[in-house]
Amino acid sequence: VGCWQFMYLGSTFPRNYNVLLPSFHFYCFSAGGWDTSSPDDIIVGQPKDVVHCMIVVRREVWCACRNSVHIVSPYLREVKKSFLVSSNPAGKVACMAVNGLGVCITMEASNVIQVFHASTQEQLVTIDIAPSVREILQGCDPIIRQHKLPRLRVTTLQAFRNLIWVGTSAGVILTIPATMGIGRTTTAADFIKPPQPQAAYNGHTGPVHFISYTQREIKSSVRSPTSSTGEFRERMSSRGYRGTHTDGSQPSSLSSQQTSPVHSIDLDNLEEESKNFLPIANTEGFVVSGGDGYEDFKTSALADVDCGHEDTSSHLIVWEMP
Repeated sequence: VGCWQFMYLGSTFPRNYNVLLPSFHFYCFSAGGWDTSSPDDIIVGQPKDVVHCMIVVRREVWCACRNSVHIVSPYLREVKKSFLVSSNPAGKVACMAVNGLGVCITMEASNVIQVFHASTQEQLVTIDIAPSVREILQGCDPIIRQHKLPRLRVTTLQAFRNLIWVGTSAGVILTIPATMGIGRTTTAADFIKPPQPQAAYNGHTGPVHFISYTQREIKSSVRSPTSSTGEFRERMSSRGYRGTHTDGSQPSSLSSQQTSPVHSIDLDNLEEESKNFLPIANTEGFVVSGGDGYEDFKTSALADVDCGHEDTSSHLIVWEMP
């Protein structure tokens, strides 16, 4: 079993690493508990395919096999639609993340993120992370840059609140506005240029292995509910998130740049599912990144200190979200 996906329909999907039969099991939850004795097997892909990863998109399960994604309906217990992510038959989908109507997908050993429309499955835009990573690594030794940049790839994707978090093989952590202005009728022609990923000053010396998140309720009335579109847009354009290193120290600002999203966001024209990134009232969120070593790229650049220290052990970086 590689992973599980839970849906509020009372269903759970464990991924099955079966090279002879690409399938996963569908378990139902009722008042009596989980029925694990008689799951429904759903076949996806072709023989000898492997189910690499799954995400829940608009009450359906997107299941990646090799270079394709198969959309499974939990109601019908069948594959509704399939589409190619890459024309390379030897390619393999590595990571997927969804927030609103934008689904970010990256292929294995690739530094490009492809954004698909959740409803139409149209490829809307491709985002190359290399320029942002190259810029943040300017303060590193040239040998370090030559080692990291040619083999640069996306290692993990995670969506939380108003951002898509991107982990890289270079240890750099990037963020992308989650919705990117994607509405029901958005097409590829609406993107004049791709969104620019924002690189964090704080990251890892080696590859980023995972990015996860959690949130907790604030019992005091310090934070008021997000009730207005103006306040939301102010949160959306903010990049001054605070991070906490595992030793209790406070890393510097999350973003290396203070740029606005490429597209403005019109909440009135977005579907209800596109609003699921809005912060829940009276809660605070935390994003956790795990990787090899810890690196403050801003300090390395200013002090002319070579990148590559503290890479002998795994580190966690905790980001406090507004």
